[in-house]
Order: sequence, then C-alpha cells, then structure tokens
Amino acid sequence: MNIPKTWLVLLALLLAGMAITPVVSAEEKIDLNKIETPSFQFDDSQKNTVITGPLSTQPMKDVYTIPEGSIIYHSDDGITRIFDSNGKQILIASDESAEKVSTPNGLQPATHVHAVPQGARILDSPLDESKTYILTEDGDLILTVIDDSSKIESSVVRASTISGSRWLAWADATVSQISYLRSRWYTPTPPSTSGGTPGFALAIFNGLENSATIMQPVLQWNYGLNNPVWKISSWRYTSPSNYYYSPMLSVTQGDQIEGTLQYTTVGGVTGWQVTTSDLTAGTSTYYFSNAIPSNTNLEIVNTLEQAQGLNSNPYHMCGDITFNNVNIPSVTLNSGSISASGWSGLFNVWFTPNPTQVTLDTP
Repeated sequence: MNIPKTWLVLLALLLAGMAITPVVSAEEKIDLNKIETPSFQFDDSQKNTVITGPLSTQPMKDVYTIPEGSIIYHSDDGITRIFDSNGKQILIASDESAEKVSTPNGLQPATHVHAVPQGARILDSPLDESKTYILTEDGDLILTVIDDSSKIESSVVRASTISGSRWLAWADATVSQISYLRSRWYTPTPPSTSGGTPGFALAIFNGLENSATIMQPVLQWNYGLNNPVWKISSWRYTSPSNYYYSPMLSVTQGDQIEGTLQYTTVGGVTGWQVTTSDLTAGTSTYYFSNAIPSNTNLEIVNTLEQAQGLNSNPYHMCGDITFNNVNIPSVTLNSGSISASGWSGLFNVWFTPNPTQVTLDTP
C-alpha cells in the first residue's frame, strides 16, 4: 500500500510532538516530604484585613481570592496570616472579626474555610501534622495551610454539640473494613419558608469518619441563610480547625443525588476520593484526601442535620429522606434522633431493610 507523503510528514510531526511533550497525570507520584516551606517575613505593621468569604486561590462566587501558591498560617493567638510562595506576608486577619460562613458544622470563621477546585488533592503532610497541601487534580501545588492554632488532640465534634447546628436524625455504625461506600437519595421538598427566608440551613449526607476527620458528600439547603436553594458539594473537616469543600453545584427538587467515598491511590498517596453527584443532571463535584489514611475501623453515617440556626420550627424541616445504600458492608446500622425539648420524638429512622435502605422521617 502506498502512503501519501503528506501523511508521512504529519505522522512524523505527531511522533516528534509526542516525544517532547511530557504527559502529566493524576497518577504521577508526589513526594510530600520534598515540598519546602519558605521562611516567613512577618509584618505586624500591616492593617488588619476582614476576610469576607472562604479563602480560595480560584476566582469563584462568594469567596475571598488569594494568589496561587499562597501559604495560610493560623497561629495560636487567633490570627491568620497569608504569605506568598516566597514567604512575604500578604495580609493579616483576625479569626474573630472574619465573616462567619456556613459549613455542615455550623457557622465558622471564613479564615478557616477553604474552597478548593474540582478534583483537588487535599493532602496532609506525613512529617508535620500541622501542614496541609492543596494540589490541583494534575498535581500542581496551589495552597499550603499551616495550623498552629491548636495542639490539643480533639475528636470530631458531633453537630448536636455545636452552637447553631445539630443532627436531627441519623443511622450509623462502625465497620472493621470498608473500601467503597455509595448511597443514593432524592432531593426532598424544601423546608417551609413561612413567608420569608428561614433562619436555618440543612445538610443531608452520607459519609465516613474517624476520631479526627469526617468526609461528606453533602446535599445542602440555604447555606448563608440568604439563598434558600438546594446545592451539592463534597466537604472535609479535620478537628479542631479547617474546613475544605469542592465546587458547589445547584440541584433541583426531585433530582437523584449520589454520594460516594472510594479508597484509592492518587499520585502515590493513599486516601479517599469523595464525590457528590446529581445523577439526574449528570454533574458531580469531588476531591481526594489522605486525611483518613486507612480503610479500617471507620464510622459510616446517613444523616439529616440542621447545619445552622437554632430558632427554627421542627415542622418547617424538609420532606422525608430515604438513603439507598447501594454499596455498604453487612453491618447493622444504629438509629439516632434529636432529644432536645420540643423536638424529641418528632424525627424517626426506619430500615427496610437494615442497612440497605434508611428512611429519615421528618414531621
């Protein structure tokens, strides 16, 4: 067969391009031990900056944008400083004066809440427990968080003990080993607005947790108390300080939501990929993190949480939620519901059967 000369020229150019263009993939190994942090140039003369939204290196709605390569340093005096990649101080901020933003664990100072890009790798340093590196999905370092604000060991705080938030109904169990958790549920009817914007927010999620970290694919409602719509995002909280979340996507009542947590290895690091999907719309939002480094002795949860606002009416909550646990170990889930005065007995948990179908019954 005779091949036209023009084809041969094009083929040669293509092969040459392949030879000189490096392929960067999420499977390239990243040695976290070799990431160097510059010496900081502290500047106490800078005027205090009020942080008005979650910190992010990516321009997006409702965040406080900082340069790529920034280093966030939380000190034990309630001060947050941000340095550039060379160690020069960009700004100084008080955690107390920062705007309080919604999370699945209630209102938190914006200085400790971080919006990450799609597919981000949120990686804790194996050498220094105070350091967390944020990499893009392709492995580029875009943010470092150093938290010296608390050296006290602390377990994940149940929302029922956090001011302004509480778990309303849930099912949970500790499993000896798990590598994949997948739950599906439908976006329920929204809470009653009672003629105005209600003063509370909701979080519906499945998830995994150990003594320090919870990872959650979340369906959330009315975050910020000024936007009564349903959205999805994947969250990570490591006690006692920092929150990370993937891009928020709008969803519609009746859309089928899927939350998955998969134990896997990315770039030579073992951890969990946490994904929240709208199966009806064909969209998803996710991150990867090694904050829970193993797949043993973890707690699995299906939860309805009031994430913000205590002055609410239990009869104004959303409609019932049924979790279909498509992939779940053969365990018996334990049911739980809020016991606060005026709320006790109004929320129930039904299994049909346990653990593959969990219905959180609202009044």
